Amino acid sequence: MQFWRVWFLILFSGTTISTMAQTYELVREIDGEFDQVATDNLGGLYTASRSELVKYTPNGDVILRNGLNLLGEVSSLDCSNALKLVVFYGDLSQVVFLDNQLAPRGEALQLDMLGYAQSSVVSSSYNNGLWVFDQLSFSLVRLDDRLQETSRTASLLQLLGEPIEPIQLIEGKQWLYLLDKQHGIYVFDLFGTYYKRIPVLEIDHLDVTNGIVFAQKGSELYLFDPVALSEQPISISQDDVVSFAVHGEFIYRITPKSLQIFKQVLR
Repeated sequence: MQFWRVWFLILFSGTTISTMAQTYELVREIDGEFDQVATDNLGGLYTASRSELVKYTPNGDVILRNGLNLLGEVSSLDCSNALKLVVFYGDLSQVVFLDNQLAPRGEALQLDMLGYAQSSVVSSSYNNGLWVFDQLSFSLVRLDDRLQETSRTASLLQLLGEPIEPIQLIEGKQWLYLLDKQHGIYVFDLFGTYYKRIPVLEIDHLDVTNGIVFAQKGSELYLFDPVALSEQPISISQDDVVSFAVHGEFIYRITPKSLQIFKQVLR
């Protein structure tokens, strides 16, 4: 086992997974062009296609559509809190919070007005908080539900000794993960204290559910078991992958032409 895999697995705690290969079968495919896919903590499924947001059942039946052209194309969609979805519009450094009916909760949050003019990635946080990576100061900042700073890291440029270009920020069960495709995964605790860099490169996207870390690298998906210190490839049909999301027994994958729904097969 390569050394980065050992470090990756030692860091995290969560649910033990079987040592047998995880196998998934395609159960539904929805044609269309999708930019983002996400799931909430209750199993709801969401997609973003340019400015349109759609909510589905876990099986892919449409529940709601939000066709409001709010602020242009969606940069990221964080639905980990089903009652407070976080929609980030990176070009304008603005965040829109939505309720479970896809209706806006208040006015759009203008991060530049709060002093974070060059925010490249954001993430939902515990207790209705929000994490922001401010590229101007190279700092991770946590805001509470009243938009007050509760945590701020020192400059990551000085702390890490190298410039980074984050492509994703996600808060898991115990950790905050900052993904840089060329440098790896930077791990912080929930107070913003830097813990470790995992030097696994060329990861395109992460998802975390029940303490288990899923990773996309090209067209392949993997999961990591922090208890057994092992990694498993996910047995799934090969395709061009734009992004993915995981909840329970389902994996949701978007390709350039469709949304694919896979369900775990117990052998």
